[in-house]
Amino acid sequence: MASPPIVTLRPDPASQERFQTERDFWFPPERNVVPAHLMLFHHLSGDRRRDRAARLADVAAAAMSLALRVAGLLSLGRGVAFDLEVPGGRALRDRI
Repeated sequence: MASPPIVTLRPDPASQERFQTERDFWFPPERNVVPAHLMLFHHLSGDRRRDRAARLADVAAAAMSLALRVAGLLSLGRGVAFDLEVPGGRALRDRI
């Protein structure tokens, strides 16, 4: 069975570098197996995968750049994430 889809946003290169630098410094190296990422959906239902992939492609093709601001930190239990404010992010998520 395939893994459930995870959807991330792609930050601009300078932001990606900043997030990756923070991740490399603070995240345990043995658990640091994927690059820093901005998760939009952690776990989409696996049903209707093709329909969802087509919808994601349509929304991504029409999406504009979004500004983001680090508003704080969020506890994830075994780690910490940046709490991001993304004007227009909720509307983008709702379209998906």
